[in-house]
Amino acid sequence: STLAKRKKLDVLLIEANFRTPALEQVFPIRRNGGFAELISGTQGLDTVVQATPQENLFVITSGHCETSPSHVLEAARMSEVLAQLHERFQFIVFDSAPVNVYTDAQILGARVDATVFVIEVDRTRIDEVQRAKRQLERAGAKMLGVLLNRRKNYVPRFLEGMI
Repeated sequence: STLAKRKKLDVLLIEANFRTPALEQVFPIRRNGGFAELISGTQGLDTVVQATPQENLFVITSGHCETSPSHVLEAARMSEVLAQLHERFQFIVFDSAPVNVYTDAQILGARVDATVFVIEVDRTRIDEVQRAKRQLERAGAKMLGVLLNRRKNYVPRFLEGMI
């Protein structure tokens, strides 16, 4: 959102979490096919890319996955689709399934330029984060950084009682 708004860059958000898609809860979009159909070749880029109310920010829903999500992400056509997307958008962001639950993020992490690891504050245990990080690195993902999600204030919990 920040890249699209402040830097005026075309940003694409792809919902690659096929099991629990949630983009329509964030954006006023429709489920008219999506990334699965783009990879399978049954729909084209112009059909699946949807504009959001925010200028320069676009989305592609997950679509309807006929096979396992890992088959979609491992498809031979994936490289061709990524090349097409890179011609049109300056930044492409994938939202994938949780690392420790499914292999999707590992498969995707090996195919994209970099990975931002999202951690839910005060819920995700440190050992789970360490295990997920190791899995991503073993898969060949290049770690760009960490995003702390759902943090209400920035004072660590153990310091809150001292203030």
